[in-house]
Amino acid sequence: MQQISTPTPEPRPGASPLAELLDSLNAQQHEAVTHPAGPVLVVAGPGTGKTQVLAARVAWVLAQPGGPRPSEILCLTYTDMAANNMRHRLRQLLGPIAHEVEVHTFHSFGRLIIRDNEELLGRHDLALASETETRQFYTNLIDELPLGHPLRRETGDIYYEAQRLELTFSIMKKEGWTGPQWVEALEAYRQQLPTLEAYQYQSANKTRNIKKGDPHLENIKKETKRIELSQAAAALFEPFQERWQQAKRYDYYDMLGWAIGLLQAHPTLRERYQEQFRHVLVDEYQDTNGAQNQLLWLVAGPEPDANVLVVGDDDQSIFRFQGACLANLEAFTDRYPAAAVVVLTNNYRSSARVLEAASRLITRNRERLCHKLPKISKQLVACHPQFKASAVAPVVRRYQSAWHEATHVTAELASLYSDAGPTCRCAVLAHDRNQLDVLAQLLAARGIPFFRKRQVNVLKEEALATNLHRVLTYLAEALRPVTALAEPALFAVLHLECFGVPHADLVRLAASYQQRFPRGSAAWPWREWLAAAAEDPETADDLRLSAAGRPLLAAALAQLDHWVRAAASLPVAEVAELVVRNTLLPWQVTHYPHPAHQHAVARTLRSFLRDEETRQSRLTYEGLLIAWDITAATTSGLPLERTTGSEAAHLHLLTAHTAKGLEFERVWLLGCQQNVWHRKSSPRHYVLPPALATRSTGSSEEESRRVFFVALTRSQEHLTISYASQDFLAGETEECRFITELAQDGLVADETGIPDESVVLAQAQLHAPVVAAAPLPDSAALDARLADFTLSITILNAYLRCPIGCYYEQVLEVPYAENESQAFGKAVHRALEKYFSAARDDERQEFGPAEELVDAFEKAFWYYRATLSPVAYQRRQAAGRRWLFDFHAHFQAIWRPHALTEHPVTALLPNGIELTGVLDRLDPHPQGGHQVVDYKTGKPDNATAALKPAASDTTLAEWLQDSKVRGGDYWRQAVFYHLLLKHDVTQAFKPLSVRFQYVPPREDKAPGQRYEPYEVNVQSEDEAAVLAQITAVDAAIRARDFSHGCGTCYWCLLRGKITVPSEQ
Repeated sequence: MQQISTPTPEPRPGASPLAELLDSLNAQQHEAVTHPAGPVLVVAGPGTGKTQVLAARVAWVLAQPGGPRPSEILCLTYTDMAANNMRHRLRQLLGPIAHEVEVHTFHSFGRLIIRDNEELLGRHDLALASETETRQFYTNLIDELPLGHPLRRETGDIYYEAQRLELTFSIMKKEGWTGPQWVEALEAYRQQLPTLEAYQYQSANKTRNIKKGDPHLENIKKETKRIELSQAAAALFEPFQERWQQAKRYDYYDMLGWAIGLLQAHPTLRERYQEQFRHVLVDEYQDTNGAQNQLLWLVAGPEPDANVLVVGDDDQSIFRFQGACLANLEAFTDRYPAAAVVVLTNNYRSSARVLEAASRLITRNRERLCHKLPKISKQLVACHPQFKASAVAPVVRRYQSAWHEATHVTAELASLYSDAGPTCRCAVLAHDRNQLDVLAQLLAARGIPFFRKRQVNVLKEEALATNLHRVLTYLAEALRPVTALAEPALFAVLHLECFGVPHADLVRLAASYQQRFPRGSAAWPWREWLAAAAEDPETADDLRLSAAGRPLLAAALAQLDHWVRAAASLPVAEVAELVVRNTLLPWQVTHYPHPAHQHAVARTLRSFLRDEETRQSRLTYEGLLIAWDITAATTSGLPLERTTGSEAAHLHLLTAHTAKGLEFERVWLLGCQQNVWHRKSSPRHYVLPPALATRSTGSSEEESRRVFFVALTRSQEHLTISYASQDFLAGETEECRFITELAQDGLVADETGIPDESVVLAQAQLHAPVVAAAPLPDSAALDARLADFTLSITILNAYLRCPIGCYYEQVLEVPYAENESQAFGKAVHRALEKYFSAARDDERQEFGPAEELVDAFEKAFWYYRATLSPVAYQRRQAAGRRWLFDFHAHFQAIWRPHALTEHPVTALLPNGIELTGVLDRLDPHPQGGHQVVDYKTGKPDNATAALKPAASDTTLAEWLQDSKVRGGDYWRQAVFYHLLLKHDVTQAFKPLSVRFQYVPPREDKAPGQRYEPYEVNVQSEDEAAVLAQITAVDAAIRARDFSHGCGTCYWCLLRGKITVPSEQ
């Protein structure tokens, strides 16, 4: 990366390197470097040469008479990269003795203290926990929570609280807070709620007898609920830490916490470090958190004349999401009232025009050091010899859409390139990395070289990894005693590209299999069916398999059998490496771009496999897949840097955060929309105690403004800032607040017109022609599948969600595994149906005790024990027992034993379309007619969205594209059931309404309100809307229209429907 270089005067003849360095410094830098012993705060704005100051300070201190030895100087940095840069600068200045200077990140210094004092810590053989281990600890914590615990979930994302716990505990560790301290502070906050303005009525209401300032009880109730959840989480902190330590594991935050604890508990040890490090220097001080600051205070010592020099800039504090605390800069002068404050304002990077725009913007922030220390000035002065007086002014542009923006910037960059290459260093910046995806693809399509580095989650984003996961899933199922469980995984694994089996042949196999063995019949095992198709020419001819596909299918089955035999005798990690090395990797290397990257992916996977083999003493396929899924779901997953181009390229694509510390002659800042720079999102951690969190938090708006300021000050001369009025999906957007502020300062946005033809051409470069994702089998086979086709609500909803998924699941009926929620729901439905049938058959027409219902559930759920993990099975079983006991207690008195259950209905619509369905329950009404009752076993909170009706006057294409337009699944289901009974060929029942009854209770409601049903009274407009959907979907299915996919479901991903345009 290009470094900032300050103007260097001619060296004096015979001058030492240090003398030459001091001569090159400006007056402010010289003051910081040569300040006598004592605390120093150096406020270094962008481009002011702070790294040079730190290195020069070390050299100057070492050169003083009676000065410290190199090993008595401690340099602390925020990142490994900063530490490496510091070491490099010191070697240039000091030569070999630079290796004796202690240069550490805060975390590595904490690890050093722990390593050197294990006997005092009382812990030995400690190991840094991997992210997988960490997440596993948190999921185990969730699994062991008792029934009814506030953080335990029985449905939906059951491990939702695991990430919130991890984030909250990380904050507690970073800030040095304990569980009791947290709980006590939250309780004090809860007591204060009625006195806080935010929880009081802001105006009077005579009708409700409310006065201004009265407590707002509803708001207090909601906040109290959040406080109780946070307290429940904090109560788990110390038990979690004990388990963590028993496992001899620690994380980066523990390192600092333990190091701080050692120094606090052992004064002699603390004094030893204070004596050892006579000078302490800290880089990027604005990015430190509370724990890092505590460690600094303990090592630097309490003396008011401690030799500690910190360098930072409050205007560049942009890592609050990682715990950075801007208040640490302000606290420095509180701890050291006599500290010298040196402000570096000479900027050796940007033109005066760029600095003026950036400086005016940042002055709107109130969280600035100049407000605490009013005597200092932070006005940056342009000093770059080439750019300081440039007349080139920053430009602000407004584009019609993000497509217009990306197309125009691509054209501008192309014009900068000639046969001889680019003329200057350029960068395109954005707030989020995905804002640069389209631009990267357009640049690649134009052949413009650029450098882009981004971290990917190997387990989710690399084809080599997802293919290996598919193989491991098959092996795990194939080794089970019940071979039928492997059929869904077998169908999936045969789609691997390395096997080359034509998709059309796999579809023909699936269609013919279901034709010969309909559901409910004695089926031939899928594996044997495939073997017959591959080995018997007569069967292959009968199925119309392609000539090319037959040997490929046979080879694939042979390879799978080889892997199964290996899996039965060899260690899991060894088999996985064999699969990668001999089959998957050779395919990737020869068919995907950048073979070196494919090898890097393979090495990363190998490391992951070996780590799991070490962590799990008896690694199984199930254990590996659980660890895989847990790791994939973490924030960074299994990280690997994916790079495009060379770092030496003159064009870089960066986020504003990753651009910090770099400089470019020309900078484009794209996508400056309000919804990007001022994204409103709820914090993922639990509510923080205000009394503790005040100093560690700040304004999110001012944080965003600092990021914007950092982006602007990357530019040396040319600065272009832009936003679009529509995003890439044609959604309306507006300029961000900072664009408006720049306009107030005189930088008004220009409307930049781009011909639509250019945009269409750019879009055409990125979008390959749509190919039918699911090749249709021979018409005879599909005709047989659709010969007796009738539309059900399941098929209707499935098609509207994804035609490709509907094709595989409902038309072909290929083997696929039921998930945990589906298995649980079926068991509950069977139990209720059996319980009602028993009452209907009872001669007294009476319902049995609750135990009879629960016993029916447990017997039905037992069927799924082999398909679920032990933890999932036990959790769902316990939840089902508890819910059904409560459900029975609430409803048994009003249940009618003569209600019909699992009632099949066939209907014929006036337009000739036949419908079919099975109703969970039909309750007769005393005054005539019947009400449909449908059981739900998901989260009641999801019902509101699922009951929204479709938008009027919309088409099938719009329904497929937008879930909000097509209406909720429950609304459609209610109307469909109404139509079923209305047009029932037997006309046996008059429909009244449809009621959705949730079996899980609403835990947040009062006891009498936990089972409130969701009732739908179907209106004529509802009938018309669903009839239109039925007509359109029935016609599409009969026309074999399955070419569209949602792009995200299992079947779309299996078929490789989504092809992301390559930027390679």
